[in-house]
Amino acid sequence: MNSEYQSVYKQADALRRKFRELVDAPNDSEARALYKSLDDLAENFEMQKSARTLEQMAKRAAEEFKHANSHPTEIMDPRHLNECREKLEEIAHEVRKFENY
Repeated sequence: MNSEYQSVYKQADALRRKFRELVDAPNDSEARALYKSLDDLAENFEMQKSARTLEQMAKRAAEEFKHANSHPTEIMDPRHLNECREKLEEIAHEVRKFENY
């Protein structure tokens, strides 16, 4: 994996692990869907998918977190949902800096 991908992959992987630590209801269908988005994003970094694909995945996942935070939920603290969304937006921003973007 080249250094650009490796650097942002580490962010995506850390976010995936952090989500697992913070989620209050891991068996909730919405929580599983959010985790799957994070897992898919990290895996696609490992496969070195195109930068634009990765950016779209990060943006889509950020929207999912925003949606989850827009209604009462017990999957995790709303502040943590917002923190995850912000990290995903940072990842999307970092991907736009890739040489192959």
